[in-house]
Amino acid sequence: MPDLKIRLGVLGAFLLAILIGGYFYLTSGAATLPETAEIGPTPQITEPDMRLVPSFKVPKAVGWADGAAPTAAPGLKVKAFAAGLDHPRWMLVLPNGDVLVAETAAPPRKGGGIRGWIESWMMSRAGANVPSANRITLLRDSDGDGVADQRSVLLSGLNSPFGMALVGGQLYVADNDALLRFPFTPGQTHIAAKPVKVLRLPAGGRHWTRNVVAPQTSRRRSPLDAQCRRQRRWIETLCGGGFLDQCRRGWHRCRTE
Repeated sequence: MPDLKIRLGVLGAFLLAILIGGYFYLTSGAATLPETAEIGPTPQITEPDMRLVPSFKVPKAVGWADGAAPTAAPGLKVKAFAAGLDHPRWMLVLPNGDVLVAETAAPPRKGGGIRGWIESWMMSRAGANVPSANRITLLRDSDGDGVADQRSVLLSGLNSPFGMALVGGQLYVADNDALLRFPFTPGQTHIAAKPVKVLRLPAGGRHWTRNVVAPQTSRRRSPLDAQCRRQRRWIETLCGGGFLDQCRRGWHRCRTE
């Protein structure tokens, strides 16, 4: 009999938690202003809504229907440059007009439990809980009609790549755990050379994307050299989710090859 009471108590607590969570989910996060009130030179911003349980609603990812396109300004038209990509997240337009696309997703996460299940559900609803293609795809519009008619895999076998930068004859790719460098000339459709690891980055994290930015300059200089101080002037690695301090320390450990 005591075992039955314990089981009923646990079941009751579980049902109560579901009811409370459902109440907060259904009654929180409602917009009080139209979208037009939040844009322009004088947007209206509502006061913070303090709650015991934070409110959030995850939008469901829905692809474009056939023939559908964003609404453009008068006199302009929007059409798809490419379709059928595997979770594209970042692009780089090359000087010759070719477009590089990072087809990527988060690396596998460790852990589980209730928190892991909730995270997995949220990411699935947002369309992000998919295996990473781990490649950089090159798109080319050879006839200038605004639609890519050539597609090739420039790089594959990467580790959740994201940011890309072309500096001189080198293509830099920011993987989840490293900044890589490849010899590259615009016009190539595939890179067979092995990468040079420029900088090791802390892997994982809730914000898994890593970006790389090449500052603009009018002086022709080697983008990377043997000293970390000068390297920082030319290639800035942007890290996400609590790793910024580690990346700053990483600059003092970096070595170029």
